[in-house]
Amino acid sequence: MYWSTMGGLTNFSGGTGSVILIPTILLSVEYKYFTGEIRGATDHLSWATASETDNAFFEVEHSLDALNFEKIGRVDASGTSTETNTYEFDNQHPRIGVNYYRLRQVDLDGNATYSNVVALERKANEHFNNFYPNPTNDIVNYQFSSIAIETVNIEITDVLGRRLKVIEYQAGTGINNISVDLSYYLAGTYIIRATHSGTNATIVKAITKINK
Repeated sequence: MYWSTMGGLTNFSGGTGSVILIPTILLSVEYKYFTGEIRGATDHLSWATASETDNAFFEVEHSLDALNFEKIGRVDASGTSTETNTYEFDNQHPRIGVNYYRLRQVDLDGNATYSNVVALERKANEHFNNFYPNPTNDIVNYQFSSIAIETVNIEITDVLGRRLKVIEYQAGTGINNISVDLSYYLAGTYIIRATHSGTNATIVKAITKINK
């Protein structure tokens, strides 16, 4: 923070007031753009800076209502620079509906500022499959969209192919969410296969189970 001065002010008694120090806040980052696009099952974010001063890093924040944001990633910054610097971040677990993103830019001294908000919308009638969170310490959710009523069979196996659990779920048209409880299993890698009767498609995902 820098200070500028203002003098020669006339006070109410007719005299001249003393010098006043006015804080002048200089932004650590001058953005050229911050934008995003949907790339398959991934939300791709990109931004560029025209200049940076003592810039430590960027935190990428995500929200579903544009009010309550949570950190989903971090990208190291360039420190101090007068050249154009470009950055990228991929959210591999977006949600159906509108996904809101913003950057929290943090200085070397810990001060922070926020960018504009970017909104990316995923419609329920689009082909969409998402497992989250991954890794997980208990529950993993399988979120997907269906164009018609169908049965979805969820099969959980270990890395040796041994079947541990089978779930049958009746999916409706639109957005569906199946919660799978892995809290009773040891830490490790598990394979989830989701077979959709409506399309005969099988979605396979490796899920990492961690200890609390």
